[in-house]
Amino acid sequence: MFLWLLSRSFFNKQGVAVSQFGVSQGVAQQFLNSFRLVLITYLACVVPWLIFPKEPFMFEAFPRIAFIFFEAGVVIAIYRLIRPGSPLIKQIFSHSQLPDAKPSKQERYWAVVSRIAALFMASILVLDGAGYHFGATYLSINGLLSLLTILVLATISRAAAIAIRKISARSRKVKSGKEANKSSQDHQLYMLKNLLKLLQLLLIGLGLYLLAHFWGLNESALKAITDIPLFQTSNSDGQVTFVTALDLLMSATIIFLSVWILRHLTGLYETILFPFVNFDDGLKYAVITISRYLIFIFGAVWITSVLQVDLSKIGWVVAAMSVGLGFGLQEIVANFVSGIILLIERPIRVGDMVSIGADIYGQVTQVNIRSTTILNRDRLEILVPNKDLISKEVINWTLSDSVVREKLNIGVAYGSDVEKVRSILYKITNADPDILDDPETKVLFLNHGDSSLDFEIRFFLNDPIIRRIVADRLNTAINREFTTHNIEIPFPQRDLHIIPNAQDTSPPIVPARQGWEEAAKKQNQAGDDKLL
Repeated sequence: MFLWLLSRSFFNKQGVAVSQFGVSQGVAQQFLNSFRLVLITYLACVVPWLIFPKEPFMFEAFPRIAFIFFEAGVVIAIYRLIRPGSPLIKQIFSHSQLPDAKPSKQERYWAVVSRIAALFMASILVLDGAGYHFGATYLSINGLLSLLTILVLATISRAAAIAIRKISARSRKVKSGKEANKSSQDHQLYMLKNLLKLLQLLLIGLGLYLLAHFWGLNESALKAITDIPLFQTSNSDGQVTFVTALDLLMSATIIFLSVWILRHLTGLYETILFPFVNFDDGLKYAVITISRYLIFIFGAVWITSVLQVDLSKIGWVVAAMSVGLGFGLQEIVANFVSGIILLIERPIRVGDMVSIGADIYGQVTQVNIRSTTILNRDRLEILVPNKDLISKEVINWTLSDSVVREKLNIGVAYGSDVEKVRSILYKITNADPDILDDPETKVLFLNHGDSSLDFEIRFFLNDPIIRRIVADRLNTAINREFTTHNIEIPFPQRDLHIIPNAQDTSPPIVPARQGWEEAAKKQNQAGDDKLL
């Protein structure tokens, strides 16, 4: 009776499970019905267990039947909880998924898993009814522990998904305090997926370890794997060592972990590290790239150590490779070393605007092992060898400061009011939202040109990418204001004076048609002379 009242107070609509643990009312009602079913079957079987085996009844079979009946009630209660479409399973999968995500593999395959669990529980009943009580008890205890482990880990995954979603919601705020745009939200969603994958991997590993412990796969089983030699190796001292199946399994695990970390390293850093440190995009890219190199090298060294590979035996291979690098791969090595220098020294970062010579100008998008990718104004990706970025002259427009000065030349006709022109130009530049107030804009009267009074506007922008856009706006506004105030923008003019010369002795100009006729007559006359 106490357990009945306790379950009612814990799982009712206003109970502890709903108000304190956030369990939905449907799940709480399902737990309450399943718990009551177990209590009812227990109360129905407790009297035969206690009375019939003793005198004067001495019935051994009837208590066994009652115990099987109790086990059947427990099986029904458990299956009602884990069946596909139950409130518990719906809540677990709904909280473990991301918004607008497709059904996970666990949800798609849960129907098969639940049916396998039902067959397993039914087999326990059959074994117990056939007289294998010890085996049925062993299977039921371990099966129940396995089921509880799966449910607990699923609950932990649900709680972790909720916590990660809250962290992601906080990190969606940009530094200005405004809501992030759609691209930023998509990036946060990508990071959340990666972190959930990592948590799922850890929970799967923990679950496998616990299940192995429940079912007797302990150190003795692992020791049996270590006793299976696959091949042997010898070190420089001639000592023979064996590589076992466990070593091969460890190597496969290291490869899997290394590949997984390399694939999701960006999302891990963006979720765990970068939201809490003030790194710019270039430093983030450098940290991620160098971390990938280190993880790859560490994984390769670890695998060679596990497989008992003697590095001294491949020394001649390294020597031969060094000779080949010295002759045939100089450019590749130079570009690789230059790429490392670029990532560490960071004279050029991802997102910087750079100019290389007179032909290449654009934004750095990637710094790879061999080359750096620059996106120019025509949306063309230019691959520049890293060695050129170290050895040649490179202009970085945004190395320490993205503020740049831009100049705009304008000429007005002679006779224009200089002060009026200056005030109009100041008015136009001060009204532009992209022109900075500090440093202040200067309007300079530079020259008396051949056909115009030459002015120059010197203004500062916060981003070199918008130079052409601002120049277009200023030219449009200047043309409009000058037209309104009747200020003329001149164009170059030249006066050509032709002075006739009375003593000109050059031959007269013969019209083209007259010259052709005279030449034809001379040619015909020469032909007649030849005939004579």
